[in-house]
Amino acid sequence: MLEDRIKERLFEILRELHEVIEERDEIEKNMDHTYEEIIQDEDLVDEHIDYLGLCSKEMDLQDEIRMLMFDTKYAPLTRLSNKQINELSFYVKSANSSDPILWEKIETDLDIRLLKLKEEIKDRQNKIKPLHLTINVELQVYHLYSEIIRCFVYGAFEASCVLCRAVAEFIAKEYIKSRGLDHLLPSKERKNEEIPMLQILKRKLSVKKEIIDSYDAIKEKANNVLHEKDERTGEESALEIIQLLQSFIEKFPRT
Repeated sequence: MLEDRIKERLFEILRELHEVIEERDEIEKNMDHTYEEIIQDEDLVDEHIDYLGLCSKEMDLQDEIRMLMFDTKYAPLTRLSNKQINELSFYVKSANSSDPILWEKIETDLDIRLLKLKEEIKDRQNKIKPLHLTINVELQVYHLYSEIIRCFVYGAFEASCVLCRAVAEFIAKEYIKSRGLDHLLPSKERKNEEIPMLQILKRKLSVKKEIIDSYDAIKEKANNVLHEKDERTGEESALEIIQLLQSFIEKFPRT
C-alpha cells in the first residue's frame, strides 16, 4: 500500500520534472543572462518571470523527490518495469553528478522529519482518551489494544484499523464461546453452514444494537483498508475507528 503510493507519486514527479527541465533548457538557449545575474537584478526578474517560475518549480519537485527517495529506505520499490528502472537510474546518476551531497540532504530531511514527528506524536497521544475498565480484559486484547494505540500514535493508521477489527472479532468470538455457541462459529468442517458472527451476536445472543453497529463499522473499515486498493486511512478516520473500539470494549457484555 505505502510502496504503491510512493511509486505512483515518485514516477509522476519524475515525469513532471523532466518536462520542466526541458522547458527551462529551451528558454536558456535564447537567454543573454545567467540565473544568478537575473535574480540579482530587479529589472531582469520581471523580464524572466516565466523562467524563474520554472526554476522554482524544479527545486520544489527536487525536494519532493528527495523526500520520496528517503521513504524508499523503509518501503523498498518492487515490481518496477524496465522503463521505470531506467528513469530512476538516470535521475540518481544526474542528481549525484549535479549534487554530490544528495544523500546527505536526504539524511537532513530525516532530521527535520523526526522533529516534526515528535510534535505529531504528542498531538496524537493527546487525542486518544484513556480506556478505563472496571474489570480486566483478556491478555490478548490488552496487547493488541496497546499495539493499536502505538500504531496510531506513530502514524501507521491502516495498521491500527486492521488491528481494531482483530480485537473486536476476538472479543465477539470469546463471548460466543462462553455462551456455548461455538459450534455456530465458522470452521472448515461446516463451511456450507456458516453463520456470520454478526448474526450470532444479533439473533442468538441479543447483543445491543449500538454494540452491533460499532462492530459492523469497525469490520467494514478494516475490510476496505485490506481489500480496496485506493482506500486511504487518514488520522481522523483511524481515530474514529479507535473510538468505536473503545466504546465496543467498554459496553460489550462480559464473559
